[in-house]
Amino acid sequence: MSVFSHSRLNNSQEAPVAVTVPSGPLGLKLDTDFSGKTTTVHGFEKMPTGCTGVVERHGGVKIGDVLIKVGDKDVTEMPYKDAIEYLNSLSNKTRKLLFQDSRAYYRARRLSLSGNAHAGVELAAGMISNSVACAVVDTRIVRENGRPQYAEYQVSVAAPSRYELGTPIKRWKTWKRYSEFYTLDQALRKQLGWKLQDVKFPPKRTFFNLDENFIQSRRESLDEYLCKVLAIRGVSDFHLHTSSSDLKNFLEYDAYIVEPTQGAQQQQYDDDQSRTNESNSKGCLDPRALQKTSMHRRRYTRRK
Repeated sequence: MSVFSHSRLNNSQEAPVAVTVPSGPLGLKLDTDFSGKTTTVHGFEKMPTGCTGVVERHGGVKIGDVLIKVGDKDVTEMPYKDAIEYLNSLSNKTRKLLFQDSRAYYRARRLSLSGNAHAGVELAAGMISNSVACAVVDTRIVRENGRPQYAEYQVSVAAPSRYELGTPIKRWKTWKRYSEFYTLDQALRKQLGWKLQDVKFPPKRTFFNLDENFIQSRRESLDEYLCKVLAIRGVSDFHLHTSSSDLKNFLEYDAYIVEPTQGAQQQQYDDDQSRTNESNSKGCLDPRALQKTSMHRRRYTRRK
C-alpha cells in the first residue's frame, strides 16, 4: 500500500489539490508573496535519501501554487513565518496539504472582496515578483448630445512600483473601449501566436451592443480574457524583453511606473566602480562592491 494518497476535488484544472504527506520533510521550497501572508510553492527539493518528494511525485502541484490548508487549518491569512512554524511543528506527523492554482486563488480572493476591486487586484499582483495584475471592474455608457454612443470598460491595475521584489504596490484605473481591447488582442496574437490559441476573445456585436445586460456580460468576458492573457509567462514582466509592449501601452503602465533612467543606472555603476577601486587601492577587495558593479554593468550593457 502506498505511504501517501492524493485526490482532486473535481475535474477542473483549477480545483484545489489535496496531498497527504507522511512525517518528515515536505520536499518543498516555500516562499511568500507581496502580502507577506500567502505561502506559495517556489520549487521542489529532494528528500534526504535522494528520492523525489511525495508532493513532487504527485504531479498535481505546480510552482506558484498557493498552500491554502494544512489539515483543517486555513493558512491563507496566516503570516508566512507563522505558517512555516506551524508546518515544522507537524513534521513528525502525517499532514494533509491543500494547494490551489495561484490564478484561481487570487481570482477568487479578488471576487470575494466586495466593493474593493483594487484590494483584490493588489493581491493578484503579489503572485510573482515584478508581475502585473488587472481586472475589468466597471462599465459606463458615454453620451454625446444626450444620446448614448458607446460603452467603456474600467480596467483596474496593480503592479510593483519599482523593478525590485518587495516594493510597494502601485494601483490605478483606466477606461477602455471594446475596440481598444480588440486592437490589443490582434497585436498579441501576432506576437504570441500559439500561446493564445486557447484564449478566446469576446466576439463583436453590431446590434443592441448598448444593452445593459449585454455590457455586463461583455465586461465579464473581457475580464476573463485579460486574466488568461496575464497568465502567459513573461507577457507582463515589463522589465524583460519577453513582455508585450502592446499590453504595456494598453495598461498605461509607463504613466504610473517609472523605470530607473539609463543615466541613473550609469551613475550607480560609476559610484560602485569608484568604491571598488578605492577598496583595491587599500589592498583589499570588497566582494559586495564587486558583485554590485558586475550586476550594474550587465544591466547597463543590456539597456544600451
